[in-house]
Amino acid sequence: MSRLPGRPLLFGVLAACGLAIAVLLAVLLRTDERPRVKLEAGMRAPALTGGGVRGGTVDLARLRGHVVLVSFLNSQA
Repeated sequence: MSRLPGRPLLFGVLAACGLAIAVLLAVLLRTDERPRVKLEAGMRAPALTGGGVRGGTVDLARLRGHVVLVSFLNSQA
């Protein structure tokens, strides 16, 4: 039986694939311990305060009765 010249490379690729599959399974099978709140249309929105795009803070309670689009942006990424 002859030795394959790319054998170490093959083992490295297989090990990397195995590691990627293990990480993917760990992420997909992770249980989230935070309580989940079921929201439905017409329910009162949870309390939410955050920074506005133009500066300052925005309190969702002050906007009661208005249509509001809430978008989360991570400028640190």
